[in-house]
Amino acid sequence: GDKGEVTFTASPVNDKVNSIVISAGSQPTAGYQLAITRIDFIAGEEAVIHYRLTAPEPGSMNLQVITEPRAETFISSAYKVVLEEDK
Repeated sequence: GDKGEVTFTASPVNDKVNSIVISAGSQPTAGYQLAITRIDFIAGEEAVIHYRLTAPEPGSMNLQVITEPRAETFISSAYKVVLEEDK
């Protein structure tokens, strides 16, 4: 199923580091988890942030509340950020 689009926002922490917050948009229950699994730095130019969005177990009890799963990391501002979902 379509779990929505994962996006990121970059906010400068200082002149060398950005805070990167990835977000999975609005999900229907509190059971969704978003995790950064690893970050690959490619050719000194790109930071590929690998993430996994997990849905709640079928039949598990979760708060029926719109939540926005998020995860945060810090990346040198010299890198271009790319998101990649871990399948």
